[in-house]
Amino acid sequence: MTDVSLRTAEAMLCGVLMVALVPACSSDFGNECRPRTSEELADAVVALCDSIVIEGTDLSSLEGMENLDRAADIHVLRNQNLSDVSQLINVQGQVELSNNESLLDAHLGTVREIYVNDQDSSDYPDHQMETISFTAPPRGSSVRLLVTQNGASGSKLSSIHVDCSSSECSPVEIDIAARGGFAATISVENVEFEALALAAPFQQLEQFQDLGVPTANVRVNSFITRSLAEEYLEWLISHSFSGHFSACVYDIGDPPAECTDDTRLFYPE
Repeated sequence: MTDVSLRTAEAMLCGVLMVALVPACSSDFGNECRPRTSEELADAVVALCDSIVIEGTDLSSLEGMENLDRAADIHVLRNQNLSDVSQLINVQGQVELSNNESLLDAHLGTVREIYVNDQDSSDYPDHQMETISFTAPPRGSSVRLLVTQNGASGSKLSSIHVDCSSSECSPVEIDIAARGGFAATISVENVEFEALALAAPFQQLEQFQDLGVPTANVRVNSFITRSLAEEYLEWLISHSFSGHFSACVYDIGDPPAECTDDTRLFYPE
């Protein structure tokens, strides 16, 4: 089947779904379903949607999503009453959680990629998630948690917990891009914490220590003093870190405008 005929078939399928199953279905971005009620959500679970966008609804939970047993990306955005996403127990694609006003604690099941993007804004001045926990899937590709809470007050996450429910799980990568600040403690249980990337204004060793010790890669993408970078690296090595380390560093005065290889400290050199 050619690309043109494939797109035509997708559009026809979406048209069928709009009539028979999911009223809000679009072929603009692949095959996307936008359920707004619990009945439409149940229909979206069995429809052949590449992604399910749950945005601006009155739903308090995602009941029915526990029955999802195929690859699909789930986008949960700006739902005022949503306080429970535990039904996302076996998502084979990405989960995005953003500005769900009542969602303080996100306890997910087995997820391969999580994108947390709670923004400070006039619409959501006080809300940001406080805890997130999830289960790493059986070994395959790495599991990634990306936190991009870039409001002026930074991320309000206080706890990130990852565990494993099988004898061997995929390693975990955690990417923190909360430039306004980040103070969560990361804990992993029976899972390899493989890589950590940071873009947060840390200025104290204790802030790094709370994040634990990855096994393979640590990359600090915001500027810290050279002395702090060396202190952090020394602490990592003393806790059995043997991977690759790099950090944006400066010596005195204001940090440079841009982090390049010339302004990075590398280990091993």
